[in-house]
Amino acid sequence: DFFSSDYFVSKLVQYIGQDRADKKPFFAYLAFQAPHYPLQAPDAYLKQYAGRYDAGYEAIRAARLEKQKRLGLIPQDFVPNPGAEVPPLFRFGQPGVAINKPWDRLSPADQRSEARVMEVFAGMVTNLDDNVGRLLAYLEQIGAYDNTFIIFISDNGADGAGGIASRGADNSLENYGRPGSFILRSARWAAVGTTPLRLFKAFTAEGGISVPAIVRLPGGSAALAPSAALSSLRDVVPTILAAAGVPAPGGEFQGQAVAVMEGQSLLPVIDGSQNEVHGVDEVIADEVNDMRYVRRGPWKLSRFANYAVAQTLESHWQLYDMDHDRGETTDLAAVHPEIVSMLQDDWRAYVRRVGVAQPLLPFLPPIDQ
Repeated sequence: DFFSSDYFVSKLVQYIGQDRADKKPFFAYLAFQAPHYPLQAPDAYLKQYAGRYDAGYEAIRAARLEKQKRLGLIPQDFVPNPGAEVPPLFRFGQPGVAINKPWDRLSPADQRSEARVMEVFAGMVTNLDDNVGRLLAYLEQIGAYDNTFIIFISDNGADGAGGIASRGADNSLENYGRPGSFILRSARWAAVGTTPLRLFKAFTAEGGISVPAIVRLPGGSAALAPSAALSSLRDVVPTILAAAGVPAPGGEFQGQAVAVMEGQSLLPVIDGSQNEVHGVDEVIADEVNDMRYVRRGPWKLSRFANYAVAQTLESHWQLYDMDHDRGETTDLAAVHPEIVSMLQDDWRAYVRRVGVAQPLLPFLPPIDQ
């Protein structure tokens, strides 16, 4: 009778409730495990989306793209990434579903499996959504909702580990999503999940590093227009501190030297008083497993490591204009070598500043190249 999303919210409600008497402000961090694999959901959520994904990858992605435009989440003239650039990611256990094929090239059995995996995933997300609602309802019940600054954000783009783990698991189709099963969303579905962007989790393409963020200001009574302002997870803590009226600690906290906090408060963007908080010359860089990116103004330089998980993708530096091609459909590196060189310098400065360590993997280029 245990499910982590249900338990985490119940425990957080308990924490908030037991300290209400002191009347002090609280900070709460709720880190759901869902919808990370293994994909599982309580029984009540496992049949809600029956048949919803039978149309397959391409049809679902096209429908999502049109709905995003209709809702105003992306501009009408947004050029989407085709979503067909799916590397042959590793599989768990036995080979299972052929994850790198278009829908119409899958066998009927594989189509049933893939559609069922997404039904379970959708049920898992719906359960998470219901639990967020349960938490907000509790805040309303105790009179804290209108005085609470709420941020909901994902940590990375859609997960697409691929295949089905079968060692020691009951992965019969009828048991998908129930205790004892261990199923994962395929890379093809991950590419659908990041519509209209490129690729997904573990890559520094936009589909891997751009995530939705939903923010509610205390006392907010009307929805504001979506913002396309550049921001990063580094901005979350400065935003919370600004909202609470607490100064950043600088280089020292309680007598101990600490790293100076990076990022900017997003409050001016959230309340609509500014369009941006990051200047055109500000550099944002990051990496994971030697998947790299550098962002300065409208320009984004990225490089995928040339190892097994990305062996079919280009491993040279790629340049994209985010103002006109956020779908990353046209590599402009050959057209603007001077911008590539500038951003490579920015990358090397980042490596030196934060001490980036080279992953212990074969045939990777030097970290400062």
